[in-house]
Amino acid sequence: SLLDRLINNSHQILMNGALVDEQVQIGVDAMGNPTVKSTSVAALYNAGVVRLFSAYLRDANAAPANFTGKGYTLGAIVPVGAHEVKLSLSKYGRDTGLKPETKKTAVGYVHNLSKRTALYATYARVTNSGGATTGLNGAVTAANNGSSGYDLGIRHNF
Repeated sequence: SLLDRLINNSHQILMNGALVDEQVQIGVDAMGNPTVKSTSVAALYNAGVVRLFSAYLRDANAAPANFTGKGYTLGAIVPVGAHEVKLSLSKYGRDTGLKPETKKTAVGYVHNLSKRTALYATYARVTNSGGATTGLNGAVTAANNGSSGYDLGIRHNF
């Protein structure tokens, strides 16, 4: 995603802040018109003691679906010695029917063993309302249910 690219490449950003925007057209109808237009804007600010990031997303779906979806992500990465603490809040909703909405909260920890190797752990919780069925990692839940999960692992950059 745009935000992942911005955060993962933040070491390449020469200034303390960055703002990126992207528009993507997905699918076409019989007349060659795009059926989904997805627009996103992301920002990152490196304050030294914390990296703050945010993103805003808007999806416009043409007929026959005819709905607009909007969402945002806010987060922080706090370096503490050889460690990083990560926090993130997200929300996405659509303007159809019961107005389905999904919220996600995540907290993570990274322990850098070296410049190229790290251990990591993340816990996330998704909650749904308005008939939304979103789960973690692409899973689907029953309407208005949530899901939670965790990631544990080791990362090595070659």
